[in-house]
Amino acid sequence: PVTGLGRTTAVIALTAYNQYLLLRNFTTGLREVDPAVTDAAKGIGMTWLQVLTKVQIPLAKRALFAGIRLAVVSTIGIGTIAASINAGGLGTLLFDGLRTMNMARILWGSILSAGLAILTNALLKAVEERIL
Repeated sequence: PVTGLGRTTAVIALTAYNQYLLLRNFTTGLREVDPAVTDAAKGIGMTWLQVLTKVQIPLAKRALFAGIRLAVVSTIGIGTIAASINAGGLGTLLFDGLRTMNMARILWGSILSAGLAILTNALLKAVEERIL
């Protein structure tokens, strides 16, 4: 990689991967909006931008927020592996345990990484239910 191995490369890779998740959920959310609703909005004279911002996005909020939640939780899970390229994080504990065959470190690294992902998912789900 141009940026070498380390935190910068990990951030670039995780950001690129998350863009795919976000874009996919965004387009899916917009496609799930009933075409009759968008036709009605166009029928009352809304521009395409007004239809998007005032009709489609508000109706697709659940899918959009689910995409954000999925991207954040995936970043935590995949970010654990970033320790293998000297990017640091909770994966360092896991990979140190693998390198030294220390089962306690392997277990703690796995538990902490999975626990953080599960806790973050639960918190974002609670925020989603409160907001939406």
